[in-house]
Amino acid sequence: MISIDQLSEVKASADAAEIREKYCDNGYVVVRNLLDRAKDLQPTLDEYATVLDREARAWHAAGELASDYADLPFEERIIKIVAETGDRIYDYFRIFFNPPSATKADTPLHYGPAIFGLLTHPRLLDVIAAIIGSEITVNPVNVVRIKAPERYLPPDHNYHVGLTAAWWHQDQSVYSEDINDIDMLTVWLPLTDADKDMGCLQVVPGSHKGDLSLHCISKLQHKTGIPEMLLGPVRHNIETKVGDVHFHHRRLQHGSLPNLSDRLRFSFDLRYQPTSQAHGESAGVPGQTMVPGFIARSPSQPEREMRDWREWAAYQEEMRQQFMAIDWENAPAANQFSSDHRYCI
Repeated sequence: MISIDQLSEVKASADAAEIREKYCDNGYVVVRNLLDRAKDLQPTLDEYATVLDREARAWHAAGELASDYADLPFEERIIKIVAETGDRIYDYFRIFFNPPSATKADTPLHYGPAIFGLLTHPRLLDVIAAIIGSEITVNPVNVVRIKAPERYLPPDHNYHVGLTAAWWHQDQSVYSEDINDIDMLTVWLPLTDADKDMGCLQVVPGSHKGDLSLHCISKLQHKTGIPEMLLGPVRHNIETKVGDVHFHHRRLQHGSLPNLSDRLRFSFDLRYQPTSQAHGESAGVPGQTMVPGFIARSPSQPEREMRDWREWAAYQEEMRQQFMAIDWENAPAANQFSSDHRYCI
């Protein structure tokens, strides 16, 4: 493996042409200091702190936690709770029904004004516009990642993706084939710092220029990813500070390291696409293309933009009903994974 330090990164003051050039050449770009910690990100952390406090108190009262850990700061409190309950708190932090096939009437989901404000933040949308154009739809598949230090994770637990190290993959692989041509953009937005010890992202620069790689379902390790022999030779560790935002192509080969630190790595995977590629009023989600996205920016038709978080809440509940109505056993394949290729062991 070859590793080089020349990252695809720009300052927040970079113009659209520089951002797009870096993105097109490398398949990703990191915009440093794009968001302000106190003004732009703290409201989301405060919103989640309220959710965490509510659930911790309820679980402690029910005898399911040794303590509610109310005296601890937010990050330390999550680590303590994860150490006792595994990824249970993920269910209350998520902003998308993941997996969609498990959606029920009482499946927890979080939606609130701070997170909606982050999804539609003008500076975020400005960078997205530089990459995919100014007519922007928010794809429904937005995922929160709660990555506690691995040594505190309970053993023998089937964790949600994001709580542990991620195998090398391309985001396009988790969608059905009928949306392969959608110019979907992943926005990786850290709510905490993410250095190498904390389990930062890794990418293979330029790998987006190839086709979708083979993604194996490992029978031995019970994980899914790209076999090592199919990965590009150059790897970048994407270390980020709070306020930095990473943008990458749907076919960029990427993964993440284990969290070997004592700190929480907390982030979002957000997804956006050109409204013209959103099947009219729908956007692609795994195994099902007819689930609505929402329009975050439309210079040509600004009246179509969603601007109120309560609309987003209603939209999320409509999605719940749609997912519950789907016959998932007979739905199209929800991914493009393989288990029978000779490389898949």
